[in-house]
Amino acid sequence: FGDETFTDGTDVEIYLGTETTRLAYSYSLMRDEQKELGVTAGISYSRFESRIQAPATQQIERQIVDALVPTVGAFGAVGVGNNWRLAADINVFSLEFDGYEGYMGYINIGLDRRFGENLGAGFGYSFYGTRLKSKNDALRGTFRQRHHGPELFLTMSF
Repeated sequence: FGDETFTDGTDVEIYLGTETTRLAYSYSLMRDEQKELGVTAGISYSRFESRIQAPATQQIERQIVDALVPTVGAFGAVGVGNNWRLAADINVFSLEFDGYEGYMGYINIGLDRRFGENLGAGFGYSFYGTRLKSKNDALRGTFRQRHHGPELFLTMSF
């Protein structure tokens, strides 16, 4: 792994971590009291960290990969009561370069409450998925990562 060779049969501890931050601009194509539909463009930054260590031999290897990619998407919302709305957001990025192909996707569904015209807060469920495949015969590998779960969020509009 990396520059370290771990002897066959060595007990190892493995750590895999991911941090993702999204920044996007959204534009409403249609918006009234009951519904909203729009498009989004932005960037997504992800940091992938992997670490393998063998406590018995004091070997440790750590690798960090940072990825900054543009994303495009669509969103929609419908009103479900006074100042409440049910919303969905989908963002994707697909690439093919230098012997690699893959995608990154984000899907969110949430319920939020508006506090005035410009501020809101809510909760929802998000899914991130990444797939990167090497077309190089020597590497012949595919990296897949998926993580999902509940979230709390704040929104500002202007």
